[in-house]
Amino acid sequence: MEKYLLLVNSHDGSSTVRVKLTPIRVVCENTLSLALSRAEQEVHIRHTLNAMEKLKEAHEILGLTNKLYVQLDAIFNRMSETKVEQQARTDYVKAVFPEDLNSKDQSWVRKVHDTIFELAESGQGAEIARGTLWGAYNAVTEYVDHYRHPKGDETVRLKSMWFGSGERIKRSAFRLATTMLN
Repeated sequence: MEKYLLLVNSHDGSSTVRVKLTPIRVVCENTLSLALSRAEQEVHIRHTLNAMEKLKEAHEILGLTNKLYVQLDAIFNRMSETKVEQQARTDYVKAVFPEDLNSKDQSWVRKVHDTIFELAESGQGAEIARGTLWGAYNAVTEYVDHYRHPKGDETVRLKSMWFGSGERIKRSAFRLATTMLN
């Protein structure tokens, strides 16, 4: 995961200078909108006499955000070094996508499980993460982002991935994976 420092300024003093660390590389207005919409810590600095003080404050706040990136880097590295046996991987996937005990037809959830197991073996980056917790976590996120609603409206799909049920599933998968590190 890369870190980018984003500075946004109106250049005419009509708006604040916005400063934040983001994992999004801004290359156009769409990626700028995405980077600005995310919940990372951000500092707003008005064009006033105390702007230099605010810049020092921004440095401190962004330092805290940078610590989060360092912590995530350590977690992701531990996940990549943690081997998981097939049963542990199966339990993990079933915990993220549990069977509905009230439903007679479990074929849809079994198909989800099978797709994720296949992605853990042959999905994006599987060759370097196969058999690890990182590989299992990435298989879940790849499924959610690319296979869960493959033919749906692109806008709806992106909103789900970033802010909706897809984001909640990935957050749950991350939390469960971190508990497996302990």
